[in-house]
Amino acid sequence: MSTLPNRKYLNLAFKALLLLFLAGILYFQLTGKNNLPEIWAIFWQVLAGSNAVWLILAMVLMPFNWLAETQKWYPIMRRYEPMSRWKA
Repeated sequence: MSTLPNRKYLNLAFKALLLLFLAGILYFQLTGKNNLPEIWAIFWQVLAGSNAVWLILAMVLMPFNWLAETQKWYPIMRRYEPMSRWKA
């Protein structure tokens, strides 16, 4: 029996546990605040101005940044780990 599939599942389980742990920390940090509605109101008030345009622009440009980073690191990483450009 190969250890590669077992390692794959172990890695997946570790990532799932880490995600749950971090989500739990975030949940308890947010719910532990008594002034959460006030924080949300301030957030939406600040976002209502011209800052919303910058946030949307940043979100639209993010995939292009990821593509540029992939193109930058792919030639270096393929020497160590053979993979397709899509997986990179």
